[in-house]
Amino acid sequence: MLSHHCRDCDADNVSRRQFLTAIGAAGAATILPGAAVRSQPASQPVDTHHHFYPPSYQQAWKEWEAARKIPAFPGVFDWTPARSVELMDKNGIRTAVVSLASTPGLWFDAGAEAAGKTARICQEFAAEMRRDYPGRFGVFAPLSMMNIDLTLKEIEYVFDVLKADGINLQTNYGDKWLGDPLYKPVLDELNRRKAVVFVHPLVAACCGRLAVGTFPAVIEVPHDTTRTVTSLLFSGSFARCRDIKWLFSHAGGTIPMMAGRIDAFYGH
Repeated sequence: MLSHHCRDCDADNVSRRQFLTAIGAAGAATILPGAAVRSQPASQPVDTHHHFYPPSYQQAWKEWEAARKIPAFPGVFDWTPARSVELMDKNGIRTAVVSLASTPGLWFDAGAEAAGKTARICQEFAAEMRRDYPGRFGVFAPLSMMNIDLTLKEIEYVFDVLKADGINLQTNYGDKWLGDPLYKPVLDELNRRKAVVFVHPLVAACCGRLAVGTFPAVIEVPHDTTRTVTSLLFSGSFARCRDIKWLFSHAGGTIPMMAGRIDAFYGH
């Protein structure tokens, strides 16, 4: 997990260099606001990369893969909240903050209306998990992101009604990465709320054929984190949204390896 508070970023070259060279990790308990998370002793790690799969989401994923003759991804269709708790107990984890996996894309190419319905189902399911297992789960709530007005209402709902610990975004939506101007109102509202934003990658529609013989997620998932981090940097989104606390999955994708190269071209 790459954690970065964007207060350390600015639009000028010096701040770009600070961002590109300050790749590290912050303790989840210092970032997440939820009482269940912050109360954990140092000896019990908080899992901030823990996926959940509501039944209707599982079914949509299964149908999406079957239609494309894609082999089932292990651990998805036999998942239950109880199995998550068993796994947490086995590994000494008291609390996990749940989020959706992004691949093959949260909305299965079904359009904005379906995206909103799926997001609400998943938001409610995560909140139920937290109620059913007190102290065991926090919530990174997914947003639909395809209709911006609807997405802004979702932000209000998940924070003011469901009391989510943060937001769960994927690295791109329809080959628009998070620095795209379309998402400016969403990021500005998350910044106003000083939100924690967990970002999980997926295989972008543009790039699934670039896997050179591997399962597409093997190569393209880390690369897509790099694309979205770079888009946030060069769009000025990091500089503008100083109060968002970002969590990027998988140690920041290939950003740790690419930081020096990006800095060499743009950081001087």
